[in-house]
Amino acid sequence: MKLYRYDVEFRFLKGTSLVIADTLSRAYLDEARPRIMDIEVNEDISDKWLREICDATSSDPDLQILMNTIETGWPETRATTPNPCKPYFDVRDTLGIIDGLIVKGEAVIVHKSLRADIKSKLHKSHVGLDATMRRARGTVYWPGMKTEIKQMVETCEACQGTSIYETTTQTT
Repeated sequence: MKLYRYDVEFRFLKGTSLVIADTLSRAYLDEARPRIMDIEVNEDISDKWLREICDATSSDPDLQILMNTIETGWPETRATTPNPCKPYFDVRDTLGIIDGLIVKGEAVIVHKSLRADIKSKLHKSHVGLDATMRRARGTVYWPGMKTEIKQMVETCEACQGTSIYETTTQTT
């Protein structure tokens, strides 16, 4: 899935032809140095969605306040945190900014206006709560996401039909 957006061509090469890979595998650092971890946006989100999320982020004053708080530093306590940032206070150490997007690790923070579409895409195959949450984790994030997805799955007729079928077949 991660390579879906690329046009990849695979070719077999003998191990003796892989001179560069062999050389690099033997290259090591003499001294241990701390490395700054590069944060990358999750590749499971299409470029179209990333642009939409970026546009929504840049036009929302609450998310702009959150970006400013991330850049300038968080207050010591939740009480002194600006109101739009309070839902993110517990995960403040994992938040960052990449190319106009707010990220939590590799997951992209989704604006309120796009959440319904994202939830429907995550749940498109009607695979139930656990599978939908697995698809969501590490890809997108917003405060209360798990509760919203759980509520959506519980009210989904297709999923409820599947759950009833699974329960009946397991008891017989």
